[in-house]
Amino acid sequence: MDRFGGSCVHTLMKACWFLVVLVGVASASPPPPRPAIEINCTESMPWEKLQACIDRFDKGAAIKKLSPEVKVIATLDSRQYLFVQVGQDWRLASVLGDENYELVQRSELMVGRQPAVRIDLSHHVPLGNTGVFLERVTHICSAMAGCRAVVIACTVIQHGRAVETFRGELKNDADGVTVIGDRTHSGQYCLGR
Repeated sequence: MDRFGGSCVHTLMKACWFLVVLVGVASASPPPPRPAIEINCTESMPWEKLQACIDRFDKGAAIKKLSPEVKVIATLDSRQYLFVQVGQDWRLASVLGDENYELVQRSELMVGRQPAVRIDLSHHVPLGNTGVFLERVTHICSAMAGCRAVVIACTVIQHGRAVETFRGELKNDADGVTVIGDRTHSGQYCLGR
């Protein structure tokens, strides 16, 4: 027993817990701040204004033109932003996970009573040296509702054969656009997409 009525082991354990808590608090870092482009350049605006915004907040970003109405902005910190022209203005459609996206098609449609733009992108990611992950991502963008991305197809190929797959189709009705299809052959990669 020590002179304060507790055992030395008990006092030592309290000191250790205090140290663990103190180290845990000191090592916890705040989440990284959102990039300036995501804060300042997301509103619908004419291309010239968007270009000025990108130049102001990420000088040196590269612009990859997928079509006259679809562009990807690759920032210096390796972020990929998909911008789509809707009417006369441009808007941020999505933050892409990598640079492995290609434009398949762009078309116009009505969502409910609102005109919208449909952008279909194919996305491929190598899975080591034995496989590949493929998906088709559709972005639906309107002037009033912004943009929404949905996966309409997903396949994982390992050693030359499909080990999981999903093929859906867009259902467009008065409530909006949804994806319908059978997901029974989806696995760890395709199920949650």
